Amino acid sequence: PLRVTVDRRVSVVIPVKNGAAGLRACIDGILEQTVEPFEVIVIDSGSTDGSVEVAKRYSRVTLLEIPSDEFNHGGTRNFGVAASAGEFVLLTVQDARPATRSWIADMLSGVTDARVAGVCGIQVVPHERNKNPVDWYRPISSASVERYEFSDPSDFERLTPAEKRRICGWDDVTALYRRSALVELPFRETSYGEDTLWARDAILSGWALVHTSFAKVFHYHHQT
Repeated sequence: PLRVTVDRRVSVVIPVKNGAAGLRACIDGILEQTVEPFEVIVIDSGSTDGSVEVAKRYSRVTLLEIPSDEFNHGGTRNFGVAASAGEFVLLTVQDARPATRSWIADMLSGVTDARVAGVCGIQVVPHERNKNPVDWYRPISSASVERYEFSDPSDFERLTPAEKRRICGWDDVTALYRRSALVELPFRETSYGEDTLWARDAILSGWALVHTSFAKVFHYHHQT
């Protein structure tokens, strides 16, 4: 596909720690998107496996380095947001890679109006021999886009736990944010779950959230 020119600038931010094994595929997949990213920011927190050298090979990558003891899932991502200049910030991780060349375009298509603070895609397991075939991506329904917004926070609070989890099941492996929304409502500094906590905070603050299963990344951890 040909590159598509859009007036929405997207900054991609990738936290990295000893991610050399997958970082090149991650960056290559981002740079090959039909919608060209405005910038790619890698935040390395003390890698010792050559991740820094991998990032430095790309002239279009901005490398930021922090000590390993300063890493925090929420705080480090806030640091990346502060360093970005795009209208939107797209977050992923070192061992994920776009499943299609339209990943960024599919994310942006979820931004249907000014109330949308973020768009979340999905992780899928590729059909590869070193991945558990039980987990391979085999969709049983068509891709969809769902938008959630509550003018009265109490309407959200009345939902069942399962409904709340569906709406706030956010994922910084593949999530696009309106930068102004992240400035207004930054991630909490937490050891885990900064994305889910942010989604809940955004909903209760009156923002709209969008989930799209069109925007896919390959990501897999073989563990129990």
